[in-house]
Amino acid sequence: TAETAGAAMVVGSGSERDPRDRQGVAHLLEHMLFQGSVKYPSPTEYKTFLAASGGSGNAFTTDQFTQFFFTVLPENLEAVLDRWSQFFIAPTLNYTSIVSSIQAVNNEFLKNVPQDDRRLQQLQHHLSAEDSAYHHFSTGNTETLSHPDIRDRLAAFYTTYYKAPEMRLVLLGSQSLDVLQGYAETYFTAVPKGSTSTSADTSSTETQAKAVPVGSWDVPFPPNLTGRWITVQSVTDMRQVTFRFPMKPLETRYRAQVGQLLSFLMKTKYPNGVYSVLKARGLISSISVSTEDLSYVTIFGVSFSLTEAGLNNITEVAQQLFEFVSLLRVSPEQCRSSWDQMVSLSNLTFTFQSTPSTSDFIGNTAQAM
Repeated sequence: TAETAGAAMVVGSGSERDPRDRQGVAHLLEHMLFQGSVKYPSPTEYKTFLAASGGSGNAFTTDQFTQFFFTVLPENLEAVLDRWSQFFIAPTLNYTSIVSSIQAVNNEFLKNVPQDDRRLQQLQHHLSAEDSAYHHFSTGNTETLSHPDIRDRLAAFYTTYYKAPEMRLVLLGSQSLDVLQGYAETYFTAVPKGSTSTSADTSSTETQAKAVPVGSWDVPFPPNLTGRWITVQSVTDMRQVTFRFPMKPLETRYRAQVGQLLSFLMKTKYPNGVYSVLKARGLISSISVSTEDLSYVTIFGVSFSLTEAGLNNITEVAQQLFEFVSLLRVSPEQCRSSWDQMVSLSNLTFTFQSTPSTSDFIGNTAQAM
């Protein structure tokens, strides 16, 4: 049984599918779906009803998908589904709401401007090849979105990508499986089926990024960018160096847990490990890793927080990292030992994990479908 109920919908389209001349359309559309539907036209209907029903919800847009979700008291699940499902059936895309939603998007943009991590991420997108799907500005702002044709662009994007074959729905509640299945059939059968093709052009004057087949290997960075130092002035007081490694997409090989193993190898305090060596030499204070998994590329990142000495000896930091990577290539026993340790720790974590929140469970499940 579930103390709270909820639902999550993942739409398999994100900011990578923005028209080139209207960057941020996917993000703006995410906001607009909360602003009323043909069945419930009031822009405040859904949020007011959800709050009165003991619930909360939100949505977010990534490069390759958009996720909507809510949680609510179990007895109110069906009534909220009746309203929420209309996001995916017949939104009004009212022009007055578009204006206020563009302002909300712009406020997010302004909030992100002084954040160093956001600035670095956008720089990475900006430096990618201009014809790659990775080359985009995901948030959008008034400059990219305040145009007379914006409603037509939103409608075209919605018609092209918001259709049943591109969606994954998760319902969670204390009701029986038969009842939950009935909710899905009652409230989501009307979701447009569309076609399986997503090749429609939502831009009238600019071409979209080149399409990359799922599972294909496509490096989004031009050859003259690899192997280069790029220096960025931070907004906050920070000393950091980050190394990015584009590699073949790992999504289709998730059982091998390559990204997790690389992260484990980098962060574990082996005597000859990169962290231990650099820490002992007083060059770094901490290490962090990241894995950006996309359908056509995985970008593995290693970041070091530098001491003053490290800032003055970045070449040595880089040398130690690449020496450690070279060591891993010729030391399969080190990888095997680390894999066994990682599996043991993962099994313990799984066995003794706490019950996830409703929002985490439905969101993660929808993404994994």
